[in-house]
Amino acid sequence: MTSTNPLGGNGWITFTEVGRFNWRVLTSTDSGNPNSKIASMGAFRSGDASNISWMISPEINLDAQDLEFLNFRSSNSFADESVLEVLISTNWDGNSANVTTATWQKLPASVVSNSENYQNWVDSGAIDLSGFSGTAHIAFKYIGGDNAADTIDGTYEIDNFKILVRK
Repeated sequence: MTSTNPLGGNGWITFTEVGRFNWRVLTSTDSGNPNSKIASMGAFRSGDASNISWMISPEINLDAQDLEFLNFRSSNSFADESVLEVLISTNWDGNSANVTTATWQKLPASVVSNSENYQNWVDSGAIDLSGFSGTAHIAFKYIGGDNAADTIDGTYEIDNFKILVRK
């Protein structure tokens, strides 16, 4: 990874499945979210035809309250065809070596689209987690790369990740 500010700590884990770039922490300078600490991932100038990187939340006990919702904001820095998936697992053991062998389900989150203007932050909506139980982890999975046409090397940014609960 070339970042000088790798993301990690406070229970968050990053894992690079393919390529050499990984999620990192930046201070936002854009007018839509100034001076906020954000998580950022992009494959621009990585030199890797494929770059797949995971950012995974601390464990969440889904049995400690009656109802949980996930909420976050996302932005992008390039309009291209890289992909950001939002996933949940209730069987991942917290070991980065086992990320790809765990069962991950895609969540119906609203994620910033390729056509959205840079510096616009999109709210994910309240993503209902009531269909899951036990201990869970939420993952943001970036899929892109640095191809010759610069068409899949965009950057995604995440901020204001929170689990909303009703006891």
